[in-house]
Amino acid sequence: MKNKYSLKSKILLYLILFTTIPLLISSSTILYQMYKSKKKSIYTKHSQILQRVSEESNAIVTDIEYLAKYVKDKYPIKKHNLLTGLVRVQKNISTILILNNDGILIDFASNIKTNIFKGYDYSNTKYYSTIKNGKKDYWSDVYLSNISPKPSISYSLRIDKKRIAILIIDLSILDDLARKFKSGDNSTMVRIMDKDGVFLAHPDHPEFISQRKKITNSNIYKKYMVQGNSNKQIMFQGIDNITNIGIYGVTEKLKWSIIIKERDAYIFDTFNNLLLYITLFIIFLISISIYFSIRLSKSILKPLDIVSKNMDNLAHNKDSNIQNSTNYIELDNLVSNFKLMQKKIKKRESKVKEEIEKNKQKDKQLFEQSKMASMGEMIGNIAHQWRQPLSVISTSATGMQLQKEYGILTDEKFNNSCESINTQAQYLSKTIDDFKNFIKGERKLETFNLKDNIDSFLNLIGPTVKQYNLNVILDIKDDIKIKGYPNELQQCFINIFNNAKDILIDKKEDDKYLFISTYIKTNSAIIEFKDNAGGIALDILPKIFEPYFTTKHQSQGTGLGLHMTYSLITDGMKGSIVTNNIEYEYKNNSYKGAIFTITLPLIQI
Repeated sequence: MKNKYSLKSKILLYLILFTTIPLLISSSTILYQMYKSKKKSIYTKHSQILQRVSEESNAIVTDIEYLAKYVKDKYPIKKHNLLTGLVRVQKNISTILILNNDGILIDFASNIKTNIFKGYDYSNTKYYSTIKNGKKDYWSDVYLSNISPKPSISYSLRIDKKRIAILIIDLSILDDLARKFKSGDNSTMVRIMDKDGVFLAHPDHPEFISQRKKITNSNIYKKYMVQGNSNKQIMFQGIDNITNIGIYGVTEKLKWSIIIKERDAYIFDTFNNLLLYITLFIIFLISISIYFSIRLSKSILKPLDIVSKNMDNLAHNKDSNIQNSTNYIELDNLVSNFKLMQKKIKKRESKVKEEIEKNKQKDKQLFEQSKMASMGEMIGNIAHQWRQPLSVISTSATGMQLQKEYGILTDEKFNNSCESINTQAQYLSKTIDDFKNFIKGERKLETFNLKDNIDSFLNLIGPTVKQYNLNVILDIKDDIKIKGYPNELQQCFINIFNNAKDILIDKKEDDKYLFISTYIKTNSAIIEFKDNAGGIALDILPKIFEPYFTTKHQSQGTGLGLHMTYSLITDGMKGSIVTNNIEYEYKNNSYKGAIFTITLPLIQI
């Protein structure tokens, strides 16, 4: 059935659309052009900073190479005096080492306190071995040395056939360069990494340098840098999932990566405020447009209102209220024809009333025909299951009352008692559903895939696994099919999981494991749950599946979880379940825990 609208509402709607759509289109175009202009100005600014940082980075590299060449040319003449003069004047060079052809330190100068001494063996360092093996010069990666506690890089070259010079550069020079460029929110805009993605400069997080943190796992590296999108405007997620806008490039000499970035939220804050004002202005214009559209529609639709009222009066036998005159002949004729039609309808009205009266008598016989069904054994079982939780609730409530009377009821005790009562109440509610699904006779045996069933169970416990940092290790075989009750089997898995989880979360160790494996043995499907919670006490082990047996506090468990699991497996699915303690190794570590082994009959194909 098609939706129906009044002619008045349609005309009013069209008037509003014809006046507001051009406003919306023009305003959207203006806002889009403003946004493009803003992004373009940001790109120009970032490009200029990138070019300047690249030039200064290359200049730093060039200066170091020039100083190294100067050492090569002058050291044979000036010896040690040359080194001490350079480290005193060149603050970005922390230390200069002179090694002989065997990698032994024969001379050095440093502007920092160091425990190195002549005769120190550097033959196992990469910057020595690289030059030793014939390379003319060598720029190292970021490293920590015995010379300086701070991360450094070095530049090495051969002086002559017998000597090698190593200039060790303090990375703070790059941090100083990056710190020169700050955004309006006082965060630095520049990040510098070496060719392997290791941070060389990060003023906001200097610890990244000492930790040799890499950018290779970041959003910007995976999405843009590996794609070669250098010198292009990019949007990426930074630390703490902050959205940034920026640009990145690669230096000419050492292929260092440079990122220029600013927070997107800060950059567009002013733009968003302007957008708000423009939006409010547009809303104002639209409101004015709607107002005049309504005024215009009233002048056009007033005759239609008169006709509508006349027809409404005729329909309700209010002939005295008929207004014969509009300004349109066609509309007046319509009202006259409607009056003639009404007279003919009245002649049949009495017959219709008689039929309606007969139908009313028949309708009275169609009410009040259902009653409640009997609850049967389920009520007895529920009452038996509720006994302990109700006792816990009663004990908690009575305890609070006594503590209140004696003035010893603290907020902590009150909250703990309320939490206990709420937990037991939730358990009572869940018990109704569990017993209803377990007892009612509508359940049907199904043939199902064991792996799919376990996957569904894992989805159910996924949030709990993450919450408590549990490690679930799976070894699940495909194409194991069994016949039984999949929902009840999942309930069994949940009971076993909860039993292990409650003990694992109390462990202080970081490694909390639950191993789940399946395999086939002698025409049976075997399901094993194994943990590293320390095992079950030997005096408790034989009682683990007994009803109402629990090692937990009375407010935390009723002892029916594992008993129900035992009943569902043995009676419902004609299988078996046993538990034992086990000692095993995993990743070269020894663990002790409990293992639950479920055996179910296979479907014979």
